[in-house]
Amino acid sequence: MSILTAFPQIESVADLAKGKKYRVFLVGGFLRDLKLSENGPPMTFGNTRHEGIKAFGGDTLDFDFAVDHDAVPFARLFAKKIKGAFVLLDDEHGSARVVKSANGIIHTYDFTDFRGGTIKKDLSLRDFTVNTYSLDLENNKDVSPASAMKDLKKKIIRMVSVRSFKDDPLRLMRAFSLSAVTGFKIETKTAARIKGDVHLINDAAMERIREELFKVLQSSRAYKILLELHHIGLLERVIPQIAVMFGVNQGGYHHLDVWKHSLEVLRC
Repeated sequence: MSILTAFPQIESVADLAKGKKYRVFLVGGFLRDLKLSENGPPMTFGNTRHEGIKAFGGDTLDFDFAVDHDAVPFARLFAKKIKGAFVLLDDEHGSARVVKSANGIIHTYDFTDFRGGTIKKDLSLRDFTVNTYSLDLENNKDVSPASAMKDLKKKIIRMVSVRSFKDDPLRLMRAFSLSAVTGFKIETKTAARIKGDVHLINDAAMERIREELFKVLQSSRAYKILLELHHIGLLERVIPQIAVMFGVNQGGYHHLDVWKHSLEVLRC
């Protein structure tokens, strides 16, 4: 059974793309999580264990698609096809979302124009290697870079290029939210680049930062990741109010300052 058959949602996109002469690629987190859900060796597309699979994150199922041209008009067509809600995300850069609720699960479909002229160029401009998985819907072919599977096996988060964080400063936070969700370790050179680019986080929208921070707080690794964010210098930039907690001693039975006490509460 192919991935298109196992996931009718994806097959619907593929059918529309074929009929309207678009090249559309399923990319990123869904494929990454699909592979993570496998036991043992690397997954081959079409494993029947995924038939009827539910959302990895609970009540939502997110699909990201890279489109060779006119992603926004394509998203409108798809919204009409499945009777879903259309949301324009970024008209200038060709990005839109379709939302549809089915069987108690919210399906979100994000469509974005290629960041480069080809899918290969598009993947080279993405954030982390484990997010560069890609499936060509035209022929159900895996076109992922070798680094995607290599780093997934090693369970590490590695920037695709040294420009990753300059291209999108939110990726500074996303490295840690991804670590919180997957348990993967941020690779040494990537961590060093984050430390050098930490000031760029001020250029990211607070709404987007909040979303990544909440992913950290909702994970079982929140204590560990917040410490890492603190040590690398990101946390104080995201939540500057915590700076007044450092070194503030407490009386009575407290043996920690306000900051360390708060962290300990979180850990417990």
